Amino acid sequence: MLPSTEPHYDTKDGWFQFDLSTASSIEFMFNDGVGVNWDNNSNTNYIATSAGSYTVASEVTGFKTGDLVRPNDDTGYHILFQAPSWSQPYFQYNAGSGWLEVPGYAMSPSSYLGKFSAANGWFQYDILSASLVQIAFNNGDGLWDSTVGSSHIWTSPGTEMGGILTINLAVNSALLATPYGDDLSTLVVTVSKTENDRVRVKIADKTSKRYTQNPFTFKVTRTSDGFTLFDSSGVPLVVKDQYLQVSTSLNDDLSVYGIGESTRDNFRMTSGEKYTLWARDQISSTPNVNTYGSHPFFLGLNSAGEAHGVLLLNSNGMDVTMKRGHLVYQTIGGVLDFNILMGPSPAEALSQYTKLIGRPKLMPYWSYGFHQCRWGYGSVDALRTVVNKYASNNLPLDVVWSDIDYMDRSHGFTLDPTNFKQREMAAFIKEIHAHGQKFIPIIDPGIPDDANDYAYTKGLEMDIFIKDTNGSPYLGQVWPGPTFFPDFFHPDAKAFWGEQLQHLYNKIEFDGLWIDMNEIANFCPGAMCGATSITGYFPSGAWYDIFNYSQIKSSGEAVTFPTTLEATERLIFSVLDQITKSST
Repeated sequence: MLPSTEPHYDTKDGWFQFDLSTASSIEFMFNDGVGVNWDNNSNTNYIATSAGSYTVASEVTGFKTGDLVRPNDDTGYHILFQAPSWSQPYFQYNAGSGWLEVPGYAMSPSSYLGKFSAANGWFQYDILSASLVQIAFNNGDGLWDSTVGSSHIWTSPGTEMGGILTINLAVNSALLATPYGDDLSTLVVTVSKTENDRVRVKIADKTSKRYTQNPFTFKVTRTSDGFTLFDSSGVPLVVKDQYLQVSTSLNDDLSVYGIGESTRDNFRMTSGEKYTLWARDQISSTPNVNTYGSHPFFLGLNSAGEAHGVLLLNSNGMDVTMKRGHLVYQTIGGVLDFNILMGPSPAEALSQYTKLIGRPKLMPYWSYGFHQCRWGYGSVDALRTVVNKYASNNLPLDVVWSDIDYMDRSHGFTLDPTNFKQREMAAFIKEIHAHGQKFIPIIDPGIPDDANDYAYTKGLEMDIFIKDTNGSPYLGQVWPGPTFFPDFFHPDAKAFWGEQLQHLYNKIEFDGLWIDMNEIANFCPGAMCGATSITGYFPSGAWYDIFNYSQIKSSGEAVTFPTTLEATERLIFSVLDQITKSST
């Protein structure tokens, strides 16, 4: 017979199967292959007279308290107990520091499938941090199954505290030098079950007393079906200050979707392709390039239609390469902070993902209507003509957008004094408001290097611009020409940005804002614009549940990030657009 492929009769529980496709009825029996030991049907053949799936098994006997029914897998004690006459068994144990107070802990229905399932009357209790355990069971009302049961020993380089497994690693001194810098000498790995359907694995720098584990790998499986969700053993783990590498094995039947934002022919990832994640102002007409967003998340879908998700919480630039049998991550910094989502359906995996990162707020009703937007409407009269033509052709129009045409020399928060006079713009917006229509202007974060520009002088006064390595405001170039960039991680950036928006609103009563160029876009990167590196403030945990920070207080003030630390651009570039939105 072959090992079982039925999910509810797991081969790990000792099940085998045999399929017969052409028979109207069968008689059968089981033996050990040499004719010595036969099945338990009292020397009588089994008979099946119609097609279907049949299971044949005796009651689970021969096991006693403390027997090892599965091998040690370094995840602790998993105690199984069958008490047919007890509706709720209790588990009491001594792990070296004394017995628990009677009656101990209530056991949970078994999560195992097959012969040790809850349907067969089995309960379980897990002890994740002990080297030797004495166990006893009772019904919670003075009736005991045993006084002291057997035990086995579990040892591991990790320690389990409060549901979080912590493993300390030291560098392997035999590793060869590479151009990416020195290896981090010590790492700490934390594994936590953050939800019933989510596991978090984080690999970060640490400089304290440590264990040595060489090589270090980790594997996450879904207990319901044993499917491997993440297995890092295929490619060596590399952790340096400016280069990190980790991989996961991929089953042959697994289709992988996601890892964006990029332009490509299919959402499904292709073997042999490399996908770059680095948020930048890149139009989407060019194929196979990374564009405006960075989303290190993929959805895996196997041939059984079951799905899982993997999110790497890392905002650094990275390449993700799909090779035969592996998905390899290569990033230029940060930490390896994985959240592994159990699924098992695609809808459940995506729901778990949006629950993790935060779900968008409900938009205003009018925003779901018909919008008109383009560059090239060069005057108030041009905007009015567009609106009037919609009306004369009986076409619905709910929102009018305006590109940088309305600005004075492309300076943010200004109006062109010739073609978009304030009085004329205010009158136009009043007209469309009277018809229930809305107006949205574009806003770019770049502030012109112009001593006559109020936003420029105010930004210098508040010292909120991103700086180069010499401590001077970093000079780039966008539509206005030489340009400085607000550091939206700076604690005063919200006040600066809010004041500029209020100045614009005092001129024209807009209904929303089109935030553009906030990747941040720069037309002349590198030494020709000054510095080769930039620095700025950076809040801890800024990318985690990002939408929670955009909630509005009762006063109408947006919530911003509470703490800061110094960080270089390569660490924060791909989250700057989110922080701009939060400040807005």
